[in-house]
This record gives sequence, structure tokens and C-alpha cells, in this order.
Amino acid sequence: MFVSGLTLTTPGECALFHNTGNSNHWLKVKCVGVQSNRMGIGAKVRVHATINGKTFWQLREITSGDGFGNGALIAHFGLGDATNADTLRIEWPSGAVQEEHNLAAGQFLTVTEPPRLLASITNGLPQFSLKGGRGFQYDIEASTDLVTWSPAGTLTITNLSGTAQVIDTNAPSSSRRFYRAVSH
Repeated sequence: MFVSGLTLTTPGECALFHNTGNSNHWLKVKCVGVQSNRMGIGAKVRVHATINGKTFWQLREITSGDGFGNGALIAHFGLGDATNADTLRIEWPSGAVQEEHNLAAGQFLTVTEPPRLLASITNGLPQFSLKGGRGFQYDIEASTDLVTWSPAGTLTITNLSGTAQVIDTNAPSSSRRFYRAVSH
């Protein structure tokens, strides 16, 4: 508890303050970097919510500390009467952008940066470089319509660089195929 401007005149005199709180809602977000730094420093965290009938975007930037309790590693959003956040958007220092939707208020979320999947074609086969977190396991999934996804493989990053190579030897001859990496 922090009290400013309080002067007690009698030695041994004490003061007790009682915080009755309120019914406002909130959301706290901790960022865990995988490609970016582990603490998520530099990430921009945005929340979109309707508060008291008005739509707002709020922004918090993850920093190394604010000098008072170093709470800047956690993005704290006041949501007032909103019982949910419509959108949580994280813009990572690596350039990755991640969104979650319809999140209930009153939560402490830990969000891990998504892996980066870079694609190329070698000898007619899709080949990927997956940049992720060391010790993380990823499912590689494929789709032709971005709606239905099927497994294309699983891998665990074990090297120090946090990268792995993947070749889809079972790729059909379809003219379009999409891939994604999903962490466990």
C-alpha cells in the first residue's frame, strides 16, 4: 500500500486504510518470447473491448521495468464493465503478429510467441525452415483451403539455434497448399 502526503504527529501513532475495491474487470498478459527475447521485451500488446458502451483499443508495451516493482513485464488492462475482451493482439519484436478473440475478463494469460515457418520449394517438394523455441514440440499441419487442416508431421526443436528443417515428401500435386506450425 502506498500513501502520499500522510503525516502522523504522535510517535507510535498508526493509520489503517481499507481498500473496498470495485466491480471493474481486468485482463493481465505475460508474453513469453520464442523467436524474440524470452521476456517479450519490446512486444506491443493491444486489447479491444467495449467499455461503458464505447469501443476502445488499449496499448501496453512490454519493457524491462518501470522502476517501481518492475511490473512492466506484465501488460495490465482495465476493462471497466466489459466482461470480455473482443481481441487481444500481440505484435512481437520478431515481426510475428498473434491474435486471440473473445477472452473472458479476470484472467492472467501467459501467451507464447508463435513459431515462424519459412517455406521454399526444392526439387518440387515443399521445404520449410521452422524457427521456434528450443525444447518446444510442434505439429506441422497442411491445408488446401485454410479451413480443414491435416497433420503433415511433428518435430521437437533440440538444437541451440532453435531451427529445424522440414520437407513434406507427401505433398500432393495441388497448385496451392498452406502450412502452419502449432506448438504443444
